[in-house]
Amino acid sequence: MRCSSLVLLVALAAVALCDPIGQQYLQAQRHIDSSRFPAQYVLQRLDHFNLADARTFAQRYYVNDDYWTGDMEAPIFLEIGCEGQLSGPGADGDEISMMAEAHGGKVLGLEH
Repeated sequence: MRCSSLVLLVALAAVALCDPIGQQYLQAQRHIDSSRFPAQYVLQRLDHFNLADARTFAQRYYVNDDYWTGDMEAPIFLEIGCEGQLSGPGADGDEISMMAEAHGGKVLGLEH
């Protein structure tokens, strides 16, 4: 038991000291030129489960249609942001933009 606890502790420490998973993705998001993909907004209900609650908020989203071929059957890749601010859709070499390019699709970045 002691040995397995020690191994687990070392593994967790290694993960904590290393570059966190997804850090490259988050850095790429910070460097997206926002003039290429201006923020757009859709009015959302704050509470979808309470019909008596009519409060709303403006949910931010971004569209990257750089690779869209105009084919109405091309896929739209949905990128849902983490708990932080989203600065734009996938772009310029990240995984989701490479999939959009390969399939002639769009990327929709939705701030969560």
